[in-house]
Amino acid sequence: MSSLVNSVTLWGNVGSTPSVRILKNGRKVATLSLTTGERKQSDEGQNSKSLTWHKLVFWGPKASIVENHVGKGQRLFVEGKITERNWLDKKGVEKKQTVVDVQRVFLVNQKNKKESLNEELPF
Repeated sequence: MSSLVNSVTLWGNVGSTPSVRILKNGRKVATLSLTTGERKQSDEGQNSKSLTWHKLVFWGPKASIVENHVGKGQRLFVEGKITERNWLDKKGVEKKQTVVDVQRVFLVNQKNKKESLNEELPF
C-alpha cells in the first residue's frame, strides 16, 4: 500500500495582522489569514476572480519570525500540512476549524526575491 501525504503549498497575501499568543506551556503560537486566488473564464468569456482564505498557524521560532517580520498585505509562500483543530468554547460548545500548520515560510519582498526563514535562523 502506498503512503498517503498531507502536504500543502500556498502563495498568497497576508489578509490580517498576525495574532501572537504564549500558551500555558510557554510555547509561542502565531496565527494569520492568507488569501489565494485564481482567475477564471466562463463559457461565455466573462472573467472573474475566485479568492480563498486560509488560516495559518506558526509554532515556536516560526511564530517569532511572523511576529517580527510579517504584516497585513505582505506576500508569503508557505509549506505545511492541513490540520483540524477541535476545542470547547466558553459555553462548552464544541468548535472545529481547519488550519494549515506551517512548517516552512518564505517572505517575498516587493522585488520578488525570496528569503527562506526556518528554525535554523538565529532570530
